Amino acid sequence: GSLEDKCTIQLCHNSGNVNEQEDPNKIKKFDNLIECGGIVGYLYNSTIEFCYNNGEVSGTSDIGGVVGSLNGDLEKGLEEDFEIQSCYNNGNINGIANIGGVVGYLTKSTIASCYNTGNITGKCDNIKKVKNLGGIGGIGGVVGLLSHSSEIKSCYNTGGVIGEFGVINNLEEMGDYFGINNFEEIEELEEFDESVEEFLDFGGVGGVTGSIGLDSAIQFCYSTGSI
Repeated sequence: GSLEDKCTIQLCHNSGNVNEQEDPNKIKKFDNLIECGGIVGYLYNSTIEFCYNNGEVSGTSDIGGVVGSLNGDLEKGLEEDFEIQSCYNNGNINGIANIGGVVGYLTKSTIASCYNTGNITGKCDNIKKVKNLGGIGGIGGVVGLLSHSSEIKSCYNTGGVIGEFGVINNLEEMGDYFGINNFEEIEELEEFDESVEEFLDFGGVGGVTGSIGLDSAIQFCYSTGSI
């Protein structure tokens, strides 16, 4: 579920599998997505401490072993630090975009003294579906996407991190992806990229975090898992 505004979750754990019911093949835009986490799907201006997950968590976007998404919106003038503290995940995490061992998406918040041992897998064989999500964002051992004004401190990952995504195989698919119907314009794109493969303008895969935003930082962290 979700919690908002100065809530605190402490000393909780989950051992069951968590699965988002939405079919990723039917996703039309990322605004319709449901965050998914082993303990909580979405946190806003809140803190979670001393929690862990042992179950497998699967979904589409903003998928984390403990928290799917944490948004600490400091624009309201609040002085509190919103964070994920002393939490861990042992379960495997599966999805397409913003997938992390502990948290999938983190913005204006801190994650500290947390770890992940589960395997993180971001996979989609149809790149147009990925485009509908706004890109893969990040696939990381601890945090999927570390957005702006956020920090990872004293965290580690020992699980494997995998990103497997489809490519554009022909001119028709390329035109469909870029929204171009004129064949000459499509040919120009092919000449620009001779491999006729399109990955993503925004996204990455990493042992600690898959992608990092403006004014964010990583301190005293490490990863030993395969990437």
